[in-house]
Formats: sequence, structure tokens, C-alpha cells
Amino acid sequence: MKFVYPEFLYALLALLIPVIVHLFNFRRFKKIKFSNVKFLEEVQLETQSKSRLKHLLVLFSRLLALASLVLAFCLPYFPVADSQVMAGRKAISIYIDNSFSMNGQNEQGLLVEQAKELARNVAKSYAESDRFQLLTNDFEGRHQRTVSREEFLEFVDEVSPSAKVKNLSQVVERMKEALSRETIDNKRGFILSDFQKSISDFEEIKSDSNYYFSLIRLQQENIGNVYIDSIWFATPVRQLNGNDELIVKITNQSDSEKNNLNIKVSINDVQKALASVDIPSNSSVTTSMYFTNDSPGIMQGMVSITDYPITFDDVFYFSFDVKKKINVLAVGTGSSSIASVFEEDEMYSFSHQSINGVDYSRFVDQDLIILDEVEKISSGLNQELKKFVENGGTVCVMLGEVLDKSSYNEFMLNMNANRINRLEVKETKVIDINLENYFYDGVFAQMPKNIDLPTVKKHWRFNTQSRSREEVLLSLQNGSSFLSQFPVGSGQLFVFSVGTSDAMSNLTKHAIFVTSILRVAELSNGHQSLFQTIGKDEAIKIRTTEPNSDEPFHIKKDHGIFDVIPSFQNYGSGIEVFVHEQIQQDGLYRIQMKEEDVTGLAFNYSREESEMKFLNKEQLQEIVQSSALENFQIVDVNKGGGESIQSLSEGTKLWKWFVLGAILFLLVEVLLLRFL
Repeated sequence: MKFVYPEFLYALLALLIPVIVHLFNFRRFKKIKFSNVKFLEEVQLETQSKSRLKHLLVLFSRLLALASLVLAFCLPYFPVADSQVMAGRKAISIYIDNSFSMNGQNEQGLLVEQAKELARNVAKSYAESDRFQLLTNDFEGRHQRTVSREEFLEFVDEVSPSAKVKNLSQVVERMKEALSRETIDNKRGFILSDFQKSISDFEEIKSDSNYYFSLIRLQQENIGNVYIDSIWFATPVRQLNGNDELIVKITNQSDSEKNNLNIKVSINDVQKALASVDIPSNSSVTTSMYFTNDSPGIMQGMVSITDYPITFDDVFYFSFDVKKKINVLAVGTGSSSIASVFEEDEMYSFSHQSINGVDYSRFVDQDLIILDEVEKISSGLNQELKKFVENGGTVCVMLGEVLDKSSYNEFMLNMNANRINRLEVKETKVIDINLENYFYDGVFAQMPKNIDLPTVKKHWRFNTQSRSREEVLLSLQNGSSFLSQFPVGSGQLFVFSVGTSDAMSNLTKHAIFVTSILRVAELSNGHQSLFQTIGKDEAIKIRTTEPNSDEPFHIKKDHGIFDVIPSFQNYGSGIEVFVHEQIQQDGLYRIQMKEEDVTGLAFNYSREESEMKFLNKEQLQEIVQSSALENFQIVDVNKGGGESIQSLSEGTKLWKWFVLGAILFLLVEVLLLRFL
């Protein structure tokens, strides 16, 4: 038993009053006259015995009546689940988990509707003068403050399922932020959720004695779920008339095997591939779907399956661009060996500029820029190349025999690549091809045992930097790098340790040169991500000309029925688009400017909600204890005859029983004085 006002216990000192009255008042005896003195001793004994019993009973009844009255003023209660009841005005924050998993059901209906009803009951168990905050996964701005009970109940009525997913640590921190702005000392939070394992990161929650939290677990029926987990292409290049391999990962999160599950791939509303798979229980499988890109432009696709009753994760959207041509710009000596590689292939649009006549404005239209034995990299070229690469472009550097090492090292430092050390004049040979890297994946049908690789007469050696993320693609016999790849921003940098002249190597006369330089060009056909996830406000990078401030971008869907204007900022040779949670529905969208399509976008719901695994009461209790969250209490409202919501917030009140006890003991005192 606990007390809301324990300070009233000092009033128990008033119990001394009846004791003092008993000691001094009831010891005075009345005089009684007797006709015969021989009965005096007998009467005195009999009167004294009865009087002592009567006085003691009256004393005990008064003590008990007074003690009961004092305890009633202390507002005693039995706590429910170790709850703590506080006096005075209160600030209450209530979180309703409205994620997709709360669309599950039990005997009482939808969990999200049960959570809404429980939230109403919690609010009604408090006084109208208290302050309330509603929180959902949407983290709406209007929910970041406390409101009256009436306004809170209106907010609850508007709660609906959401694609947003928030971890419990984020929820608790947001609740604390809102409650911390209140000057009220009594602050309590209620978390109404199914406590899905994927969001229950209790280890990230920081305990705070200023706040008390009640965890109300809603339990749904044990149902399985089959869903599309993720998709990706086997290779990073999308080519016109090229055969693409789309890999689809499907998860069966149930205790039974799923047989003959049909998977369909559609591109621009045309079915491109169909497959059937068997998935064992509680496991995942990957399958490859093949199709051909027979036209250039924006490709918007979807992978779909059929599963019931959970359907929000049965479709996965994706979008990519297929370019008609890849633009390649060579800057430098104008080597015929480089020009011959691209000019004979209609897939590429090749151009050349001398180092003294570089037009930086053309960089934005290029996919690949090759520095062909450029002697010196100016500071302006350095900065323009950095912006070009960070926005998804590709730069390939071929180091000539004569170069300004200082300017090159400044460029390498800017690209976070290895710096040039010295020119080594010693004949060696390329001996190793990194076949484990995706760069050469699928290039060789079969690798000969004694493959003929380039011979090198002179080459540049590098100082390895610990910060660089170098991938050595071709290695020399002396252990030095011949061709290396460095990721930079959204793009990449390739560096050959030799140039195109025969004085350094026979690279340009070797088949590995054509293979490698074409592969660099193929991988330069960069594009934005295949898809975006709703709820993750990430920048969408687009390589395009800088927008006119009078012509904003539009994100459209369903032929303009859905139309929003996102915020954006110029980013070097492209833009960054921010949707800022303006998109709530999964599907295929397009970014337009002046009514013309710029690129396609695909948005999917988070798959965190797809795994239907939840914490039971015992697991929840164990995690809370192991995380040292002393001010968290666990409540299970799924059991019949469970505690009432009012008991959760105020405990089981006992003050009425003590008032009745005080009345009863006073009545006993009256009866004792009257009849005994």
C-alpha cells in the first residue's frame, strides 16, 4: 500500500489525544452511597473491572476511528504493476502505435482501434485540468505540444494507420521533449503498442527519474507473412538492348512452407518476367528475373506477389533510366587509341577538348571524363572535377610520363585518393586481375591460365593513404597498382599508373585496355537509387542542368492527380531534391520541370513492419529489467478481468474504505458508551 499524500501521516500524532483523555479523565470515579457497607468491596471490584474493559474498548475504537480518518486523507492506494501515483496537476503523454503491424486483429478487433479506445480511457481517468499530448508514428507538428483533454480526444479520433516507422527510443525521446516544456512536476507517459521486435530498441532508451512510463501491450493473433524484402540488379549498368538480371529477395515469416509463389515483374505497365518459387518456413530466398531494355528513357517497374492478409509489402516499386548514348569527354593530348575505342561504337557519344580550351559548362552533360596525359591540373579544373564526381560522374586519369606532381597530388588529395610518389623506370608486367570486384564481373567468359597481360616500361608509384577506399583492379609484378578505383561522393575515380604512349607500356595495343576503358564508361552511366523508402527523408540526387528559379520542380503521380513541389538545392552539376515527408503513399512518381519528365522515382513502405515478431510480456519484462529502466511498468490488458485503466493511472483507491472504517469505529464507540 502506498500514499498520494504521505505527509499527512504526521497527523497520527493526534492519537495521543484519546490516550491522554483516557489517562486523566476516566480515572476519576463517582461516589456511590450504599445502605450496607458489607457490599462495598464486592461492588467496587465489579465496577472497576467493567469500567476498565469499557474504557479500553472505547479508547481502541477512538484510536482506530482517528487513524482511519488520517489514513483516508493520505489517499492510500494499491499500486498496479509498480505504478507511482502523484498528487496535483499532471502532464500526460500517450503514444499510439499506428504502424501497419497494428492493423492486426485479435478477438476484440483491430489493434489500432483498441489502442485508440484505451487512449481515450486513459485520458478520461485523469482530471480535466490535466494536460495531454498525443504522439503517433507520424510525429506531426501539432502533436508536439500538450493540449486539453477535449482537444486530445479529438486528435485520437483522427488517428489512422501510417507507413511511418519509429523506434521506441525515438518515441520516448519525443515524449520527454513535450513533457519537459511543462512546468507541472507530475509527468507520465503511456505507450500503446504491439511491441514489434524490429522497433523495440530498449537498450537505446535512457532512464530518467523525472518521467514514469506505462507499457500497454496489445497482442494480436499469430499470423505469418510473406513479403518482398528487397531488390537489386546483378550489375550496375543499364544498357539499351541489354539483358538485365533483377534479383528479388522474398521472405517467408511464418511456420509453414510457401509453395509455388508467383512473382511478376512489370516495366512501364508491360509484364517483362514471371517466375515461381518455393520458400521454406521462416527463411528467405533470392531469385533472378531476366528482361531486356528495348527502348531508352525512364523505366518504372514493379515486382509483385500475392499474399493474405498482410498486403502492404506485396509490391516493390523501382525506377531507373536507360540512356540512348553514354557521353564521353577526353581532355588532353587527343590520343587516337582512346578515340578509336568510342568512335566506332554507336552506344557512345565521344568528344575531345585540349587542356587549354576546357569548357567546364559541358561537364554537366558528360558521363565520363578522361584526363589523357594532362601535364598539369589547374585549381579550377580540380574543383570542377570534384563537383562532377561527387554528383555521380566518373573521371578516369591516365598518367603521362611528364606531369606536375604537385598539382596532381592536390587533385588526388581533393579526391581522397593515393598521392603520386615517383616515376619508376623499370620493366615489369601486369600479373593480377581482381576478378572478385564487380568491375570485371561477366567480362571474361573463361579466364585462361596463361593470359597475356600488358608489359610496362615506366609507371608511377603511389603512397597509400589510410583514408582512401582504394580498390586495386590490376596489379603489377612489383606489387604496385596499375589500375585503381576510388569512390568519391556519388561518383568514382579510376587511375591508370601509365598513359597512352608506347614509351610507358603496350597497354593501348592490348585487349585489356579496350575491355577496361569500355567497362569504365559502362559504369559511368550513373543514376539515382532504384527506390526510396517512405519515412526516410534522404536527399535525391539528380544530375541535370541547374533549374530556373522561376520554374520549380514537381513530383507527380497518376497523370497529375498527385502534384507536390519539393524543396531542392543546386549541388555542383546537379540538384538535390528533398520530399520532406510529402509522399505518404508507395508507388511510382516522376520529377517534372516545365511539364517535361526529368527522371522517375519509386517509393516503397519500410519493410521493418513486415516481420511479424513481437515481444511477449515475459520478454518485455526481462528487457526492461536488463536495460535498468526503473520507471517503466508493464501492463497487459489482453487478459480477461485485467486492471482497469483508472487503476493503471491512479492505482486501486482505498480512501473510501478508510472513511467507512472511521464511521464504523465511531459507531462502535457510541454503542459502547450507551449500552456497556
